[in-house]
Parts: sequence; structure tokens; C-alpha cells
Amino acid sequence: MILKNNSKNYYNIKRNNKVIKLIIIFLVLIFFFYILKLLINNISNYFLKNSIAEVEQITSALINYSVTDDMLTDLELDNLYRITKNSDNEVEMIDYNPVAVNKFLNKVTNSIQDGLFKMEKGDLTIIGKGFNDDGTIFYIPFGSITSNPIFNNLGPKIPVRIKTIGSILSNVDVKIKEYGINNCLIEMNLVIEIKQQIMLPLISKKIKIINDIPISYKVINGKIPEYYSGSLSKGSNIYSIPIE
Repeated sequence: MILKNNSKNYYNIKRNNKVIKLIIIFLVLIFFFYILKLLINNISNYFLKNSIAEVEQITSALINYSVTDDMLTDLELDNLYRITKNSDNEVEMIDYNPVAVNKFLNKVTNSIQDGLFKMEKGDLTIIGKGFNDDGTIFYIPFGSITSNPIFNNLGPKIPVRIKTIGSILSNVDVKIKEYGINNCLIEMNLVIEIKQQIMLPLISKKIKIINDIPISYKVINGKIPEYYSGSLSKGSNIYSIPIE
């Protein structure tokens, strides 16, 4: 009887040990996959963060190069807007010439669109970065994740591609500020907004890039009324070109 009970206890202990081992293996696997997922997410976020910074820099450079000196030379800035003063020579209002503004924005936006199409095909010669036949904008060495200059260029290179989505939005923004005594400084900026999708092997992200390009600075005689708190600003209507 005693032998039978001992045999039964041994069997129960062996079975319990087996269950415990299975539970431990299961927990280890869960922990392993959790760490693996965490590692992959951190690596992906690292490359995505660096890709966003690089794409923003490249896109801003491309936009600036697309707005050529010839465009600004041919542009008659005084025809884009009209400033209204009161009897005390105070600046009260800014009006836009919609025909002149739309003509200028159309020329600029089309030039930017052409540059973006070339960029999607890997052509960055306009900003001096060469050309990639496969449409890749640039590569990030895997070793750069170590943040160690020795390993920065080691390992496989991660390709980064980009696609412009939605529309290219543009408008002209004018700000008038007090400048010295009885003078105003007119600042005119071209505002470009572009939505892009960054594509990496395991992740993609949509971003919005807004770029302000100074067009003109001009000093005029006249002050701004006190109730405007020393400044006036107005933006033109937004000009949009859809990306097909």
C-alpha cells in the first residue's frame, strides 16, 4: 500500500514538474517576443526619425531651388499688393491683386511640382545629390544606430523612398511692422505646404512640410496705428495644385 502511494506521489511530482517547465518555456517565449518587438520598434522609430529629418532638409532645399532668381527678378512685387493709408499717413489695410498673385503662385507651384516628381524618381541633381535609378532618395547605414562614428557606415544600407500626396498648397503672406520713426518694414514671404509619405522597408509615415521663403523686404514711410499693436499681416488666397 505504501509502495503504491509513493509511486502515485512520484507520478504527480513528475507531472507537476513538466507543467512548470512548460509554463516557464511559455513565459520565456513571451518575454523573448516582447523584447524582439520592442527592439524592432525602437530600430524602426530611429530610422524613421532620421528619415523625417533628412526628407525635410531635402524637400526644403528642393523648394528653395525651385523658386529661381529669374522668377523673383521678373516679379513686380508692388503689383502683388496695395497698402491703404489714412489721412494721418498711417497704414490701415493690405489688399491683394488676385490676378498677379495667382499668376506668380501658379509659376512657382508648377516649378516645385516638377522638382518633386524628379525627386520621387531619385533625381536630386537640382540640389547636388546625384541620381538613383531605383527611385531611392537616400540610404541610411544600419550601423548608424550605434551613434558611434566607427560603426556609422557599417552594415546594410536602409533605402528611403518618398511620395508626394494630396496637393501642393501655396500662398503669399505679407507682414508690416514698425521700423524706426514713422516708418514700416514690409516682409513678403512665399508659404509652401506639402504632404509627403516616407517609405522604409518595414514602416511608412505621412508628414506635412511647411516652408517659408522670403521674397522681399521693403521700407515705406508711414506708421501703424496703435490699435494694431505695432504690426499688420495678411495672407493671400491659397493656391492648390493636386498631385496625380
